[in-house]
Amino acid sequence: MLRTKIGTYIPFFLDVNAENNRYMTVKEALETLLLLENKRKANVVPLNSLAVGIARAGSEDTIVKANFVKDLLGFDFGGVPHVLVFPAEDFVVEAEALIRLTDAPAHVSSMVR
Repeated sequence: MLRTKIGTYIPFFLDVNAENNRYMTVKEALETLLLLENKRKANVVPLNSLAVGIARAGSEDTIVKANFVKDLLGFDFGGVPHVLVFPAEDFVVEAEALIRLTDAPAHVSSMVR
């Protein structure tokens, strides 16, 4: 997995083309990563990878949602801009925060190494 191979948080600041009013969403980013995964078969971004999607960070209607890639694909983050983050492997404190603050599945805490 991506977070296992690198061992640190991996933020993806998604593509912004303001001149053409084009902003990549969390769903589009995940679909692109999964398409690459399907072609390369490198087990970098499996569907059961934990990821965090963030929409409109810093605004009054910020959304932060942690879940598995397969579940985030169906989550509506609403308007852009979006950010996608893959947590690090050793994220004990963050795991608890993700569960409490972003409604991440409780078994996320069992993923900590």
